[in-house]
Amino acid sequence: MKLTKTTPLISGFLIALMVSVNTTLSKIIGETYSVFIIHLTGLTILLALSVLRKNRVRFYRDIPLWIYFGGGLGIFIVLFNNITIQKVGVSLALSLGIAGQIITSVLLEHIGFLDSVQNKFSLAKLPGVILIFLGSIIIIL
Repeated sequence: MKLTKTTPLISGFLIALMVSVNTTLSKIIGETYSVFIIHLTGLTILLALSVLRKNRVRFYRDIPLWIYFGGGLGIFIVLFNNITIQKVGVSLALSLGIAGQIITSVLLEHIGFLDSVQNKFSLAKLPGVILIFLGSIIIIL
């Protein structure tokens, strides 16, 4: 796919836009109810796309049930963003979120979590991790 290198940039743009819109909804109707509405809207759009594309939703029997609950993590991500962004703003919340993602992804790749690509941690990666944290600190100031 040609978009492979630009897709994360587009995703990052959409995340910043999404959390801003979600936080506004959260301020109006409350954090928990807004998470429900946000996910209901997403489900509705996905169902409409599935109907238009004539896709069938199916579950695979050979996959452990717990793997299907990744979307549940998304509920907490939206909820935590709705709460945090109201207090610290979009840029700080997302920069700290990215710092958390970097730390977690480096750890998960190091151990090869869930058969993901295993990239052992090396000291060469340390400056990148430190720079991410420094960026978050600069945003705090």
